[in-house]
Amino acid sequence: MIKIVRVAISVLLLLSCLLLLAGCGEENIASKMLLKQELSQDEQKKYAENKAEIDKIISDQLSKIADSIMVGKEEKLEDRDKAKLANNRQEVERIIGQKLSDFSLKIMTGVDLKDDDKKIRDRYIHRLQTEFVPVTEEKLRQENKAAYKRSNGNPGVFDVSDSVYEKFGFHPGERIKTKWGNAKVIGILDNHLWFHVDGKKGASFWSTIDQTFKSLEPEKYPKQSRKMQAKLIAAEKKESFAQSGPPTSAATSKPSQISGNGEGIYFEGFEPVPRIPYLKEVK
Repeated sequence: MIKIVRVAISVLLLLSCLLLLAGCGEENIASKMLLKQELSQDEQKKYAENKAEIDKIISDQLSKIADSIMVGKEEKLEDRDKAKLANNRQEVERIIGQKLSDFSLKIMTGVDLKDDDKKIRDRYIHRLQTEFVPVTEEKLRQENKAAYKRSNGNPGVFDVSDSVYEKFGFHPGERIKTKWGNAKVIGILDNHLWFHVDGKKGASFWSTIDQTFKSLEPEKYPKQSRKMQAKLIAAEKKESFAQSGPPTSAATSKPSQISGNGEGIYFEGFEPVPRIPYLKEVK
């Protein structure tokens, strides 16, 4: 019995080593491709058999190089990574552009930035102000979506189209009374209607909406029939009030219907980005 156990353990160790070697082989192929080194016939065959996985490894390696550049650590890259960068500068720049595009949502929604995020913001302040934030905001505008901070500190992209009223009976930007205090309607995310309750850090949603949710602006939104729609909260969120903050930017496809009361985008130690209107104002 003991011998059988030993044999089984040995087999498992051997398989683990083979898997590790196989993984190392894929990493090595990815590195050689980034270094523009010629692959052997066996390596070419392995790449053809595992193209998707090796391409992902290549993308991950370039992404790590891009991260180092974005926080100002380019000079601290290892020699092999510097060589990879030199051979793939255009692709790294493309990845940086994509990362900055995603990062613009953090800036637009005013989330709390970590130290590395602050370095990125400061390093790319001009591009963020003049390129990525405006482009991201315009894209959201065209899609009838809005970037807004959730109460968990993360940015969210919300539907602020007419479907918000059609599904829930409230308009994005509308001031309402709730069980937990007065709030502003934000929009739809994950099939829930989200609100920013006064004094809270960001937007949240409830499992149900009932007759206690009333408009504080009846003259602005007359004769509305509120449509109640129950929504289940994920099992791990047992609280009736699902936490998930402060507004900064949102948009619609019709500039004439954009309200001009955006809070603007502020950078510590820098002039504020021009004020960006947010959330549709229905007349």
